[in-house]
Amino acid sequence: MKVAVTGKGGSGKTTIAGTMARVYASMGFRVLAVDADDNPNLAITLGIPLEKFEEGKPIPTRLLVRSSTGLRLLMKPEEIVRKYSIEGPGGIKLLIMTKIERAGIGCACGSHATVREIIHHIVPGPNEIVVIDMEPGLEIFGRATPKYANVVLAVAEPYFKSVVTAVKIAQLAQDLGVEKVYGVVNKVRSEDEKNLVLKVFERYGIKVLGFVPHDDTVYTADKYGYAPIDYKPDCNAVKAIRGIALKLLVDMGYVVPR
Repeated sequence: MKVAVTGKGGSGKTTIAGTMARVYASMGFRVLAVDADDNPNLAITLGIPLEKFEEGKPIPTRLLVRSSTGLRLLMKPEEIVRKYSIEGPGGIKLLIMTKIERAGIGCACGSHATVREIIHHIVPGPNEIVVIDMEPGLEIFGRATPKYANVVLAVAEPYFKSVVTAVKIAQLAQDLGVEKVYGVVNKVRSEDEKNLVLKVFERYGIKVLGFVPHDDTVYTADKYGYAPIDYKPDCNAVKAIRGIALKLLVDMGYVVPR
């Protein structure tokens, strides 16, 4: 299973992607996490120390070349993971799409194309899951970065602009031919908020995979640079994300370990 997580900026997509990856690793799955955001922060949510993240190298765009038959990777995906990934808790392997460390170096189009082709050629086994933290917003769909994911999660906060963006994300993911597209509603404070977003998603035929409550623990963990699942693994937000991760496994036909 290859799961791409995205949403409007600030929706909490990275918290959801990183926590889901940790949940799957704790269940015994081999997890590859891909930070496909040009402002990479997934490592912190996975529980990888900042110093280790800063030592990590992004995937070189030179690994993708154009041939007479189209785009081609110069290395097999498993070799790319072995050479360029950082190891995190639970044996999670993290690939970083890009690090923009100087102004004026140009766009990240080559990095997006490289990640897209890596995702394309990865074939997860029954005990393997790929979780991709995408760049926020809609441009990734113009670049078709999540084209080869099996699942797209459109994360929304319970307010108008965020929900509208999530609906558009879901529609564009369907345009790309993604097999399964779900909504996830984050930072919910009340039943009214929950029901309001649910009605909008239902109107557009988007299945809601789950709701994550507003939880100050997430903000506190972020303030001090901790993964929420390490800072307080039994907090309401982490419990809700764990439930979403399990529900997705069932929907995708996995045998859920007890």
